[in-house]
Amino acid sequence: MCQGYDVSEVWLPEESKWHINLLELRAIRLSLNSFSDMLCGRLLQINMDNATAMCYLSRQGGPCSRALCHEVILIWGWAIWNTVDMRALHVEGSQNLRADFLSRLGRNQYKWSMTPEVLATIFGHWGYPSVDLFATQRNKKAPFFCTRAAWDANFLEDAFQIP
Repeated sequence: MCQGYDVSEVWLPEESKWHINLLELRAIRLSLNSFSDMLCGRLLQINMDNATAMCYLSRQGGPCSRALCHEVILIWGWAIWNTVDMRALHVEGSQNLRADFLSRLGRNQYKWSMTPEVLATIFGHWGYPSVDLFATQRNKKAPFFCTRAAWDANFLEDAFQIP
C-alpha cells in the first residue's frame, strides 16, 4: 500500500514454500518495484508486523540467513537506485489489517498470461519474440521485457516509447 494505492500478487508455487520472513521481504521488494515512480527521491517508512524482517531491513542484513540478506541487499539496491531513504517500523498485527488482507487475496485478474500450449502454437507459427512488450517479471515470455513493475538490466519501462 502506498499513498492510497494497493498492490498484491500470488506467490509462485516454489515461492509459497519459502519461510515467512523471506516472503515478507520479497513482498516489500515487489511492492517497492511497483511504486517506483511515486517513491523516487523520497523518505519512506515501511510498516511491517514481522519483527525479523524489520530487523534485517533496518540493519541492512543479519547474521543468520543468507537468503534474507540477499533480499535485503536487493531492497537497499533499489533504494539507492531510486534515491529513497527508508526506515522500517514494527507495527502490531492488529494494526496491519489492510496489508494482511492483500496478502491473502487470490490471483489478480489483470495480470494474466497465455498458457504454454497456446504460446507454443503462436511462437511456432510466428517465431520466438526477442522482447515481451507488456509483461511483469513474473509472466514475461522473453529474456527482455517492458514493464512498469520491475527493475533490472533486462527490462524497459514503457513499450510505447520503443521506436
